[in-house]
Amino acid sequence: DLGMTAYDGERVNNHRMTRARIDRLADRLDALSVPEREDLPGMEKGRGDLIVPGIRILLSIMNAVSRTELIASDSGLLEGLLLRMAGRPQDIDN
Repeated sequence: DLGMTAYDGERVNNHRMTRARIDRLADRLDALSVPEREDLPGMEKGRGDLIVPGIRILLSIMNAVSRTELIASDSGLLEGLLLRMAGRPQDIDN
């Protein structure tokens, strides 16, 4: 979505994506073969066969929890759990 060729965690962290944008990306990637996906700038080799099913799982989860937008995090799940335990849920919800 950000058009990066090299990963930049600062740009990824807190990046917002709408469900509509995610749907369009899934459709675009689904139309490509696995080698074509892996040739895209920024696509990690070995992920070409996993990216579309992963996006479809994400969209299903968004549907199940009635979300129309997501916010990307460069941090891991453990950090989010620690922030919540520390009583700072605003740091993971925003």
